[in-house]
Amino acid sequence: MMDYSPLFASRTFFQTYRPSKEVPYDFQVADPDPSYFPTEHILEAAGKALSERGREVAVYPEPMGDEELRQVISERTKSLEDISVPIDQIIIISGSTQGLCLVADTFIEPGDTVITEQYTYPGTLRAFNRCSPKIVDISLDENGMDTEKLAETLEDLRKRKIQPKFIYTITNFQNPTGAVMSLKRRRNLLSLARDYNTPIFEDDVYGDLIYEGEPVPPIYSLAGGEGVIKLGSFSKIIGAGMRIGWLITPTPIIPKMLTIKADSGVNSFSMMVVAEYVRKHMHDRLEEMRGIYRAKRDAMLEALDDYLGDSTEWSHPRGGLFIWLKIPIKVDPDKLLSTALEKGVNYYPGPKFSPRNEGKEYLRLAYSNYGHEDIRKGVKLLAEAMNKTRT
Repeated sequence: MMDYSPLFASRTFFQTYRPSKEVPYDFQVADPDPSYFPTEHILEAAGKALSERGREVAVYPEPMGDEELRQVISERTKSLEDISVPIDQIIIISGSTQGLCLVADTFIEPGDTVITEQYTYPGTLRAFNRCSPKIVDISLDENGMDTEKLAETLEDLRKRKIQPKFIYTITNFQNPTGAVMSLKRRRNLLSLARDYNTPIFEDDVYGDLIYEGEPVPPIYSLAGGEGVIKLGSFSKIIGAGMRIGWLITPTPIIPKMLTIKADSGVNSFSMMVVAEYVRKHMHDRLEEMRGIYRAKRDAMLEALDDYLGDSTEWSHPRGGLFIWLKIPIKVDPDKLLSTALEKGVNYYPGPKFSPRNEGKEYLRLAYSNYGHEDIRKGVKLLAEAMNKTRT
């Protein structure tokens, strides 16, 4: 048998976070609940798209994506976020992961420096690490990235003649902590980015899922679009399998991105269907999914309170899909995951979110894919696993 190991590129590696067999309560990945996929409305949108525009599927799509969908996203962004975005600054992508990879490939050379939050989405780390950067992480709390620490870091990098390629932040319902960056910090971040000539990469794929409080203006809006790349997605609201997201991008960046985006275009049929669906049903869909996921969040918070009580602490997110939990001091985090899996519960351990593999005292729970009773049963089993691994 051929030995492929010496042939692989250095950026490839074998890594899996999911168990080798399915578990009854997998709180690891935030899959949208398939029970609520809008099958009838998608069928309706697909029929209309095919009858009116079906022949367009026979040819390659435009590099920036379907013009009608870009128009829909522009209208949606104006309606929900009060941002006026020309359609020629919107690039359609095959889900947010392609957006992460596209920005990384456009900006990062091996050895370049990028800035992220202390804990961030593992898919972001995988996308960035393909390009072999030096990732500098900034501490965060319930108000998002610590901009005072960011200021110190940027000044230190300047003194060492290091120019960061961009600052990446998940502004709303941050993955994994659930934090929402405050308006004050958004303004501070924008001011620092301008002072240090560093673009901001604003990941806002969870912003639609707000359950309480008022939305905070996007950094892109505060900046008037200058110096900010904004990432959005329909995955959490419509369905992850549709694989439709978008980048809102300053005009000078677009030609560079399109030279990197070597995919012959996003699936035309999906773009047409999503455009039809969003234009007709998005308002009602947002209200529906916010209610569904708010109730799931509340079910998990209630279960954590009942089964873990005051033995530890966890986040109380105002939106999004995750709860960030601190493992009790006397629980062995190195044994907890294997014990939980034996009991049928899976979660994402904290170090998977850290550029430096830190955070073993934390774990993330996703509540989107289970009903209330299953959430409760799974949390009970997790609490039992914690009791079993106490030292």
